[in-house]
Order: sequence, then C-alpha cells, then structure tokens
Amino acid sequence: MILYAFGLLEVYGITIPPGRPDLQGPDYQAYAVAACYCPDFQRCDEFSPDFVQQVGLLYFYATKVCPNGFEATMCALDFTGAAPQHRFALRVECPSTACAYADKSRVKIVQQAATNNLPYWDPTATCSSAVHGVNSEGLQVLPMDDNPDVATMHGGLRQDYKLWNFKNSSSGLIFDPKTSGFQFRPSVLSVVSVLSV
Repeated sequence: MILYAFGLLEVYGITIPPGRPDLQGPDYQAYAVAACYCPDFQRCDEFSPDFVQQVGLLYFYATKVCPNGFEATMCALDFTGAAPQHRFALRVECPSTACAYADKSRVKIVQQAATNNLPYWDPTATCSSAVHGVNSEGLQVLPMDDNPDVATMHGGLRQDYKLWNFKNSSSGLIFDPKTSGFQFRPSVLSVVSVLSV
C-alpha cells in the first residue's frame, strides 16, 4: 500500500507494511490506526529526542459476503465467497466514521487486475472504467437480466457499514452457473486518509 500526501508541489509516496494477516472469523472487522512520522535526525525509538507526530489515519475496511435477504442486515453468517446459483449480499464494514452518512456509496464486481486495486486518484487505476460482472476472460459472470443494476444500487445511509442487499430473496446478486465455474472471493479494502505531512 502506498500513502500519498497531497497539497504539496509534488506527490510523495511511502511504503506502508501490509495489514494484519490474522483477521478471520469474529476478528475480521474494520479498524483504523494512526500513521505517525519521525524525522529521524538521530533515531526514532523511545529514547529519541525527535518529535514523533501523527500525520494521518489508515482506514482498513472489511468486505463480507452475507446471505441475501433479511439475514444480511446482521450478517451473523459471513462467507469467504459466493458460489454460482446462490444469491448473496455484500457488506462493507467501516472503521470509526470513515463512511459518510449518505446513500452515494457504490460497488461493482470486476475482473482481477492489479490496476483495479489502485486508489481512484492514481492515474493508472482502472476500476472505475472496468465492466461490472465481467471476468478476466471477458465472460459475463453476473447476468445482466438476473442481477440488479449497479448504477442504481447504493450501500445505504449508515456510517458503521454499507450493505448492498435486496430483502426479496428472489432478487439480488447471483453468478451465472454456466460461465462462472469459480467461487467469488472479495478482496480486503483499505483506504488511507492523510491529515497532514
């Protein structure tokens, strides 16, 4: 992950180590951590005279696959993926108040590509132009005639989570069993917000 600082004449990037690898079961939830900076004039440890200061927050979101319908609201049973012929809901858990109180959040399922995982402000990011429901082989795995229109779906107003669900169990996201042949596994979302540098 790269932390970007804006408001300067140039864009600077620093490498941030990966998140915790042990987030499974009930421990798999959103969290936020402080990003701190030490100028390292002498050294940056507990005995350093250099001033360590917070420069931002790292927000780690948790994406869960939930049963479709009324069970999705609590998402007590979350899965590591979704198999064809089973309708499912997507829930993104937000750390603290990182998600806005607005129904503007959008989601789409796109092919696996490194450029689809880049932040939206990166000029080489392709997620916004990627086609929803098409895999890396160009096959339509989310049939348009049997799935909701992602342009009209939103995650709701809540700030603690966003949920893409349809209470009617006969509607909702579903993979085409003829073209899928795989299990959908969501990636962990992480977004960085920089306060100052």
